[in-house]
Amino acid sequence: LLSDHREIHINISKLGKSIDKNFMVDFATVTRFDAFSAPEKINLLNRVICEHFYRMGLKDVADEFAQEASIDCSDIDQKPFLELNYILDSLKNRDLDPALIWAEEHREELDNQNSALE
Repeated sequence: LLSDHREIHINISKLGKSIDKNFMVDFATVTRFDAFSAPEKINLLNRVICEHFYRMGLKDVADEFAQEASIDCSDIDQKPFLELNYILDSLKNRDLDPALIWAEEHREELDNQNSALE
């Protein structure tokens, strides 16, 4: 178990370093006041916020936000987010079944990524 944990930690550290090395982040637009002044930019930002709420399992908040911001988020595929949060809630309750079922259903995709989940 300790060696598995160590191996996972090493791989996660390598992943972080690889991301830092391969993606240059330009924070110059953060200080620009006009970065989100165009309506299409505001709409894009609102959609990102809406998707973030779905990802965090806050479906009601996302739906309310979309309504108040007058944006259409119906094309955002909510199923993966709902499924993920269901699995996370189950894991918090020490129920592994939903995670195992998901891993079985996605076996081929996991194999293609050389994942050790299953």
